[in-house]
Amino acid sequence: MISIPPQLKDAGYRFLKILPKSKRPAESWKENNYAGDDAPLKSWIRNNQSQDRKNKITGEITHYEGIGNYALLCCDSSIIIEVDTSEMVEYSMAHPIISKTLRTRSGSKRGTHFYIHTDKAWTIPLMHPTLLDESGKRTYNVGHIKSGGSYCVGPSSVHPSGNSYELLNEGADIQYVPFKGIVDFYKDYIFARHKNEPDEKTVYKSPIGKKNSASYFGLSMDMFMPVGKLSTSGDEIIGSSRWHETSTGTNYRVNLQKGTWYCTHCETGNDAIAAYAIEKGIISCGEAKKNCLEGKWAEIYRAREADGWVNPDKESDMEIIGDLMVNLTKKDDDEPEQYEEILPFSKKEIPAHLLTVPGVLGEFSKYIDAISVRSQPQFNVQTALALGATVLQRHYCTDQKNYPSLNFINIAGTSMGKEKAYAAITNVLTKSKRADLIGPSSYTGAGGVYSALINYPSHITIIDELGLLLEGNKHQKNGLAIQTMRLLMSIWGKLDSSLVVEGYSDMKKIMKDGIKNIIPNDKMIINCPAVTMLGMTTAKTFFDSLNDGDVKSGYIPRMLVSEYRGPVPKAKKIDNVEVPDCVVKWIEEHSHNIPQDSPVITPEPHTIKISNGGWELLEKIEDSLIEKMNDPKSGETSTAIYGKTREMIMRLSLIIAVSKESEEILPEHIEWARDYIMFHTERLIERIGSSLSCSQLERIENDIIRKISESGEHGITDREIFQQCWSVRTLVKKQRKSVMETLEEDYDICKHKIDGFQKREAWVEKKYITKCRTVQLV
Repeated sequence: MISIPPQLKDAGYRFLKILPKSKRPAESWKENNYAGDDAPLKSWIRNNQSQDRKNKITGEITHYEGIGNYALLCCDSSIIIEVDTSEMVEYSMAHPIISKTLRTRSGSKRGTHFYIHTDKAWTIPLMHPTLLDESGKRTYNVGHIKSGGSYCVGPSSVHPSGNSYELLNEGADIQYVPFKGIVDFYKDYIFARHKNEPDEKTVYKSPIGKKNSASYFGLSMDMFMPVGKLSTSGDEIIGSSRWHETSTGTNYRVNLQKGTWYCTHCETGNDAIAAYAIEKGIISCGEAKKNCLEGKWAEIYRAREADGWVNPDKESDMEIIGDLMVNLTKKDDDEPEQYEEILPFSKKEIPAHLLTVPGVLGEFSKYIDAISVRSQPQFNVQTALALGATVLQRHYCTDQKNYPSLNFINIAGTSMGKEKAYAAITNVLTKSKRADLIGPSSYTGAGGVYSALINYPSHITIIDELGLLLEGNKHQKNGLAIQTMRLLMSIWGKLDSSLVVEGYSDMKKIMKDGIKNIIPNDKMIINCPAVTMLGMTTAKTFFDSLNDGDVKSGYIPRMLVSEYRGPVPKAKKIDNVEVPDCVVKWIEEHSHNIPQDSPVITPEPHTIKISNGGWELLEKIEDSLIEKMNDPKSGETSTAIYGKTREMIMRLSLIIAVSKESEEILPEHIEWARDYIMFHTERLIERIGSSLSCSQLERIENDIIRKISESGEHGITDREIFQQCWSVRTLVKKQRKSVMETLEEDYDICKHKIDGFQKREAWVEKKYITKCRTVQLV
């Protein structure tokens, strides 16, 4: 018997009529959808139904008969996480909340539907990071996070195979999970472009300047029709995708009148030129969204010429086409490695002993590696240290009052493996029954920080999009971002004192349940506030956001920055392992015997003494740092950063000592902390010394000079500078001309006409004038 569980009726979903033993809607679902108790829907799922469907192309008739199925139509706040493999089911069940929500096993018996309440969401395909489908061109789809406009067949309905959709935990409630938390949890299975709310339109602009790029290249959608059994719906022709497998045979739609296509499997669509790019392997079907052909036009142009296409406007288009083709004329030997393009700095490798943490926290770093798709030992170490700082930060200190609270930043490109921190720390703190140490992943200004500290005076904040805060701080326009960063930095030094909450009238609303009665006046005092920050961002966002003020104010010196400078790590198989018992026991031992954290109670910290040998080593470290700071070549940047280094070494050595279960801070603990802090500090100084500037104009000039230098004897055109230097795009044409004139006077660069694929005007360093094929000086 087909019936709708009461939890689903009251959950905000709408319902659709689905043909018997099918997944196909029985009617137009956009106009005809129902509440769970609506009479037409009840009649449909209780009575025998009989319908014939005619294929408009082949004329073939399919007969459907039986009790009607139904489906749940999602909305932005009531969603369904649909996973299609046993591996994904097991992964989803590891989440402490998703595992408890109402769920259904699909009729295929391989997948599961998890019903979730959330805040505003959007539909996201889940893609396996390494497995390829049968075409070998794209990664394998393993599920969807389904939101508004998507539907799933409901429990007790009958699958085309004859199996029923089985409700697995009948009495369970539908759980609430913040959508950001869902995206964080599944981030290894989500393409970067899906992590932000999608734009309403999917468009791109051809640099050729033609109104219709497809017709310019002699392409039309009748060249990219669906395959297999075809049907129609209005102006659309429906069939199987040309580029990957399908279980339904209806995942690809073409509209010849509009010249567009859409793939329901990847939730992407575009026009004939994007379809051509997929056919040629230039992009994948899953990438065919807004601006998907940016940087690909030269490949498309050359592929069409190889097909025998003749450009009717070649002569008039040569200037533009030449600029597009220029990168393809380079020899393979001239191509720099991927990380050299992004990071033209020292490639000094991290010492092996710094790629694991001494003691119990080292076991946690191994656990993170086991559950990660891409191995990133340096980020695993950062995450393990952040866990140690969080557990100890309010209740342990050295005999010199150094508390272990620290700020960590992991820097790498997208899909580089830096994002597993949230899941790992959530798993271990939840299993250790210290989920109260997990703070918010973002703050709504200083008031948000105060509110979090009142509820959780000791917590960790894991900020995946740290770049948003940094950008707001950079432009001095986002007042909330500025307040947040300034307050977080000030808390760094208040672990042995108090934070006064004043100027926020809404704080009284928070002081309920006994807290308000403890405070004798209107001022809220938070004693020993402790926040460990673990942020993730990209190199471009982080370093482009910095200026001299960030260093001098102490903002950067309080950060422990670990930057990955290598190529994309190879994906690996995930191990289904539990959090190590020794880590859980360590957290329990060092946090469960402590009274409940309260913002108005000053905790009595457990003091770890620095040994005599440790003091001798710290004195040598101090002498070395003073020598560096007094070095005339160091500059203000280095001096400001080295000024906090000793304090950070002492804080980190405390974490290492407790991780090693030592009652004293020994020289070996300080040595490891010194090596770790100094390695990343010197790397940071080297990095920001090449990118830091006190004005936007200096930053633009540095970007341009760097691009000209990287271009070598080949040179770089004005158009390429505009395309490759984002900072230049903030200038109007007159300003760009003025900047280039200034640079020509101040640096050994000039503009030449260079022979090559075509004669082109390009900026080069003067040392290349005798090497490059030049015609005349412009």
